[in-house]
Amino acid sequence: MTYVDPFFTFADPGIVDAGGPVAGVYPYGFYPADPYIGMAIFDSTFGNVLYYYGPILGWRPNWGTAWGFVTDIQLASTYAVTTAEADITGLTVSWTAVQNRKYLVRMNIRYSSAPESIGTTVVLTDAGNIHKMEQTVSVQGTSQNKGKELTLTERYLAYGSGTVTRKGRASKSAPADTKNLGPDNSIDVFDLGPFGGPAYLPLSACLWNSSTWNSCSWS
Repeated sequence: MTYVDPFFTFADPGIVDAGGPVAGVYPYGFYPADPYIGMAIFDSTFGNVLYYYGPILGWRPNWGTAWGFVTDIQLASTYAVTTAEADITGLTVSWTAVQNRKYLVRMNIRYSSAPESIGTTVVLTDAGNIHKMEQTVSVQGTSQNKGKELTLTERYLAYGSGTVTRKGRASKSAPADTKNLGPDNSIDVFDLGPFGGPAYLPLSACLWNSSTWNSCSWS
């Protein structure tokens, strides 16, 4: 299928003006086949200016800025808390973290139990159930917390690239009581910006011979 954009003209990447190379405007999925590091294009599908950071990172927004929303999950169901700590059904998100980027993970839990008693704990964990943040609702004999939201946040630094998972878990200390969480329990993930430079290549990609780089490869 041929893409025709009535508003833009595709520029030859070889054209040079006073400001440097003109990469042109490209729809998503039809980016230049042979880009160079630092090359900039405009993505006409999503309205973003993208820069090429090499084959590891590919096309990304300006490295020095926050990239914003990454992913989220929001549940319509209500979860009945168990005595032993367990996953809140369905409340799990995963994303591909980029090395040297900072992320904000935010979990919102709606506490909907009544009557209440001591000891409902909600926890933000990783895939291995390691606690990252936790909060306990501990009000006995009232229902003043019904309908309120609990918010747990984590600031995650990606020292390496790869899949990161966060999930919600909960437990209660009064087995006889009914403890409900939800609806509208959610987890959101946001990119806050860099804390280091981009990882263009694997460290072993080039050899230094005391004066120049030799045997460089994109592989």
